[in-house]
Amino acid sequence: MRSASTTTASLPGVNPNSLHSLGRKAAARLEVARREIARSFGARVRPSEIILTNGGTEANQLALLGLAEGARQRDRKRDRVIVSAIEHDSILDNLPLLRAAGFTVDLVQPCRAGYIEPAALSDLLGDDVALVSIMVANNETGVVQPIREPCRGRAYRGRPVPHRCHPGVSAHSARCHRAGS
Repeated sequence: MRSASTTTASLPGVNPNSLHSLGRKAAARLEVARREIARSFGARVRPSEIILTNGGTEANQLALLGLAEGARQRDRKRDRVIVSAIEHDSILDNLPLLRAAGFTVDLVQPCRAGYIEPAALSDLLGDDVALVSIMVANNETGVVQPIREPCRGRAYRGRPVPHRCHPGVSAHSARCHRAGS
């Protein structure tokens, strides 16, 4: 992905939506970058699904609000979002926007070791949850969350739920500083 960023960096300040030659060149380079990024995710991601943003804060806001609203559009009763209390500010600063949009927000607290325990998350899950957001690696403490652990092989209300926290719940994890890992 490093070459994707250097591909586009050589045309700073050029609007890829412009019709002039530099604009078309910038647009072409962005498409090359999208293809390269999509390829890094394997066959499950198409270049048209790659959304390039100004940075992690903008990307997190887009993901948080978009995933929550998308889940609610599919199922109107999904109006609750669960967020770890130790999220990056780019997530926590958007909680008022979620509330203003009609979502209830629950914060899941970490244990003394700094990670979110599966039982604490499981206690908050329900049919009204639209989104769960837990960052992979905390930028202040360095704690790496066991993201797969809360869901894999666990039972929710007596039913096994492999690889998903709860049927119909979207999951978001801030990985800006762990891209490619």
